[in-house]
Amino acid sequence: MTRRLAQILWLAALLLVATEAFPRVGSAHAGGPQLIVDAVRFVPGDRLEVRGANLGTDLIVRVELVADGKVIPLGEAVCDGHGDFAQTFMLPADLASGVYTLQVVDPGTPHAEAVMASTQLNVRTSGLSQMLGGNVMIALGLSTFVAVLLGVGLFLRKRQRTGSRVLKQPDARPR
Repeated sequence: MTRRLAQILWLAALLLVATEAFPRVGSAHAGGPQLIVDAVRFVPGDRLEVRGANLGTDLIVRVELVADGKVIPLGEAVCDGHGDFAQTFMLPADLASGVYTLQVVDPGTPHAEAVMASTQLNVRTSGLSQMLGGNVMIALGLSTFVAVLLGVGLFLRKRQRTGSRVLKQPDARPR
């Protein structure tokens, strides 16, 4: 295997790992109600870390996904004395690919004003993570394992070509 091919494979493995999840940048307590998620891309069955900020003191809110007019409830969260919450939800395993709106709803408010904060999520059902059951850590571990095997293979091949030549010592035994 050439050095150029090895570089290309390393870059491909790095891109594969990097495209699985990107942290979403958000700042709590800067303005009005906010909804912050730990990533922007998900696969069905993933854990969804959700934080809400500035929503309302000691308020119970509903967290749900919306796409094409269909509402998929994920659960409820309880805001603290500052109007914040942090909770993990599981995305349904049968979720279709697409762009979803994740929203926080106040159940005690009339429907038109019930949505307090929202953000977009991308759900896809293809890729290495989906083939491995939606677990990003398994995908990361597998990518790392393949990269290590590739590195060991390149090391052994280079060693075989350059450093493994042993000079034969003359036999010191009398004849």
